[in-house]
Amino acid sequence: MLKKEQFSKPLSDLIEIIQFTENVSTKIHGVLDRNEIFRIVIDEFRKSKKYTCYILLLTEDKNSLRVANTTISPFKIKAAERLVGIKLRNFVIPLDKAKYFSQVVREGKTIQANVNDIIGEMFTQSVASPILQLFYFANAMSIVTPLELHGRIIGTFTMTSTKLVEYFIPSVNSLARHISSALELAEENSSRQKMEQLLAHERDLLQALMDNIPDAIYFKDQNSRFTRINKAQATNLGLNSPEEAIGKTDFDFLAPAHAEDAFNDEQEVTKKSQPLIGRVERTERMNGKFHWVSTTKVPIKGQKGQVAGLVGISRDITDLIMMEDELQRYSENLEELVRQKTEKLKESERLAAIGETAAMVGHDLANPLQVIYNQLYIGKRILDQIPEECKKAVMDKGIAQLFESVAQQIQYMGKITNDLRDYARTPKFEPVTVEAENLIAQALSTIHVPENVKAAINVNTNLAPTKFMADPDILKRVLINLLTNAVQSMPQGGRLTVKAGLEDDSIYIGVEDTGVGIPKENMGKLFEPLFTTKAKGAGLGLAACKRLIEAHEGSISVESEVGKGTTFTIKVPFRRAA
Repeated sequence: MLKKEQFSKPLSDLIEIIQFTENVSTKIHGVLDRNEIFRIVIDEFRKSKKYTCYILLLTEDKNSLRVANTTISPFKIKAAERLVGIKLRNFVIPLDKAKYFSQVVREGKTIQANVNDIIGEMFTQSVASPILQLFYFANAMSIVTPLELHGRIIGTFTMTSTKLVEYFIPSVNSLARHISSALELAEENSSRQKMEQLLAHERDLLQALMDNIPDAIYFKDQNSRFTRINKAQATNLGLNSPEEAIGKTDFDFLAPAHAEDAFNDEQEVTKKSQPLIGRVERTERMNGKFHWVSTTKVPIKGQKGQVAGLVGISRDITDLIMMEDELQRYSENLEELVRQKTEKLKESERLAAIGETAAMVGHDLANPLQVIYNQLYIGKRILDQIPEECKKAVMDKGIAQLFESVAQQIQYMGKITNDLRDYARTPKFEPVTVEAENLIAQALSTIHVPENVKAAINVNTNLAPTKFMADPDILKRVLINLLTNAVQSMPQGGRLTVKAGLEDDSIYIGVEDTGVGIPKENMGKLFEPLFTTKAKGAGLGLAACKRLIEAHEGSISVESEVGKGTTFTIKVPFRRAA
């Protein structure tokens, strides 16, 4: 019988590393500056005094890694540089000469390796030996895992210690994912700040345009209340600033009879959508002064065509005689200018809000999901190490099935989070050389295909050579989603066929199943966000696929027959590989 002390130390080490990585993840949660995220991570590792940490980022050509941050003190780095005669700060590691880092970056793997082997790849023996001794790496192990940004690998995160063992990998992976998620939020925040600055700039331009026109310009709602005026109108009304007019009407500034006439004219404009052009009239202010003005008022229509208010321009009659034609042209163009500016501002604000919300939701869900996963992992480790007679009794109670069920739910919740992020953010198209059959095989290997489903890949001979320029991350994400849907549509088994070929100037990839099919009434709604026929599902998968393929300058279509099956076909422009 195993004794408690035989497995308590590994378990204690595991709990310690989990607590440490979760603490670092908590410290960077909500930090919206990339450099500050890296600083916090490095500081926490230095405080631990148990682990060495490195953050390496891909160079612009994506063929090398550059040392961006490390817990090794600058003093030791300088000492090593003097000792070996090589500049180690911002050191660049070519991927074609470093197989361990190449596996992490190009294959997305997490590796565990002896530091001696890693250092030995990058330096000659005469350089590697002093570095290992100076940095105390002689008996150390490293866990190297990818750092990602919006699904793309941007570098690596390395954790080194003499205590590292294989079962530390999930915790190191978890920390790397939290760093990646924090970097995504930081980038989203930077983009949002830039968008806010752009929106503020647009507003300032519009206000500057109004304030530098000598005519009185004002916007009103359907009840003739001022919503915006320029400086010239503020001066006419006797106000110190344009903001003082907001929410007020002509009854606050004109004699009652003149205010009544202006109100009736404006009701004609807003209710009947009839512009009032060049009305010359004598108006009386509240202070008793009279002014001859020429006024033009035109309706402002909302996005659905309904009248939302009006824009007015008033000018002294003397100026009007000289500039009446110019005012006419300006009044005709002003409505469209205001509509375009307003739509642009609203749409930009809406997209920025969606992107920020989606990123926050995905980030906040990732934390509790990872905690659940960690607890599940600890539970499995404990179960593996208990005495056999105790283990059998626990297994007879169905604990293994319970663990598997929880793991499936975690995976399902993770898919919802990924679909939400894919739909909300704007995909970036970055083409590289792709081979059709290899791309399809990679996507197919990612999903679980039951034994009762027979899968086949059929690449048409007209796609020769099979290499072309495309964005593999976008295509693979779409294919995984379509393949998953296809398998789920065949609960009783069937055939799953993925076809590819060249048609005109496009590459096509078709995912064909022999499943239950899609009713005609649902065909037109498949790519709408939040529409789903599944008992479980957020309805974002196909909508995200459509956005991703359109970002690839392609299209996605579907054909289906109830009881016979469904075929989804994606087409992207054919770009010949060099």
